[in-house]
Amino acid sequence: MDAATGKPRWTRGTGGGGFRPVVAGDAVYVGDGAGRVYALDAATGKQRWTHEVRNRARVGFSPTATGDTLYFSDETGRVYALDTTTGEQRWTREIGLGLYVRPMVADGVVYVGGARVYALDAATGEQRWISETSGPYVSVTPVGGVVYVRDVEGDMRALDAVTGERRWTYEVSDGDYYPDDSVVADGVVYLDDDGENVVRALDAATGERRWTYETGGGIHRPVVADGVVYISTGGDKLHAVRAATG
Repeated sequence: MDAATGKPRWTRGTGGGGFRPVVAGDAVYVGDGAGRVYALDAATGKQRWTHEVRNRARVGFSPTATGDTLYFSDETGRVYALDTTTGEQRWTREIGLGLYVRPMVADGVVYVGGARVYALDAATGEQRWISETSGPYVSVTPVGGVVYVRDVEGDMRALDAVTGERRWTYEVSDGDYYPDDSVVADGVVYLDDDGENVVRALDAATGERRWTYETGGGIHRPVVADGVVYISTGGDKLHAVRAATG
C-alpha cells in the first residue's frame, strides 16, 4: 500500500495459512499453508521465485533474511536456508517437532527455539549446540553475545551465544505469554509480565531487576527509543516511561 495515501499499489494472493510477509531489500517474502515460499518484487508484486518445502509442510513462522540468505522453518521441525536471489536451497536441517519461533541470526549463527534452543552454523546448517534446559521456548533474541529466550510461561533465560550455557534465569508470575522478540536496549532487558500487568527492567548481564512499572492492563511488546519505554496496554492506553528509572 502507498504509505502516503493508503491506496493499494499491488495485490498478490498466496492461498492463506502462511507467515506474515517480511520485507528485505527490494523483495517481499511470503509463505502459504501448502508448503511454498515466494519472493516478490516489492515495487510491483511480480513473482521472482517460489520454493516448495519437503512434503509440502506448512511454513507458519516468518523468515529472517540476512545478507543473501533467507532462513525459515516448517511445521515438521525442519530449518531451511535459501538463496534470496534464486530461491535455491543452500541447506536444510531436521531438528524435530516443536519449533515455535522464527529463526534468528547473529554472528554467523542461526538460533531456533522449540523444545530446546538450537544453534546452527548459518553457512552450513551444522549444529553448534543445544540448550541443556527444556522449554518449550517461544521467543529467541540474540544480542551482544547472549541469547535471551522465553518459554511458554514467560520465564526468561539468558544463554551464552557461543556455548549455550545458561547465565541467568528470571521467572515471572503465571500467565499467558504472547510470543514475540524480546526487547533489549542499552544493556537492559524489558520483560513484559501479563500475569501481574507489569513491565520489568532487568540488567542484561546479570538478570537483576532494576525497576518495575505497573500498567494496570494487558501488555503489548514494549518499544524503546531515545531513553523512553513506550508500552501499550489492552485498555487502549499508551504509557511513556523513563528507561533509566521506570
